[in-house]
Amino acid sequence: MIQRDNIYLSIAAALIVTPASFMLTWFWLTDDPTLRPLGITERKLVNAGLVASGGPIVTTVRLGAGASLPMSRSDFEASINRAFDLYGLESKFVYASHPGSGIQITYTVGKSRIGAYSLRRAAEGIRPTADAFRMAARHSQNKINAKP
Repeated sequence: MIQRDNIYLSIAAALIVTPASFMLTWFWLTDDPTLRPLGITERKLVNAGLVASGGPIVTTVRLGAGASLPMSRSDFEASINRAFDLYGLESKFVYASHPGSGIQITYTVGKSRIGAYSLRRAAEGIRPTADAFRMAARHSQNKINAKP
């Protein structure tokens, strides 16, 4: 009876280990991170060029001559990031000057640029930016699933 249980246990272990061992061997031969068993991470796929990172969302704040934010930069960034947080996203910020007057806010996702918005209308660009981010993510996912 014990010997019979050992046979069943060995067969079960072989059924689990064999596919993983085969895929790990194939991963070592091809360096394709999608083949690594239980080791696929988004960062590894981006590093392998299989997923376009699309980069982070970049919020560019252009301050015109004499213009300033009505709050501190950290408070402004926190308020924009709270809005992006509703979509599970976050933004990095870049500040620049422009020759005009007033404040212009532009959101960039990969090669897509959304805006420019005035400070009062900055929130209107959050949803289109989140949509652009998701479309870029879906596009890069489709590239992975496409068969050569």
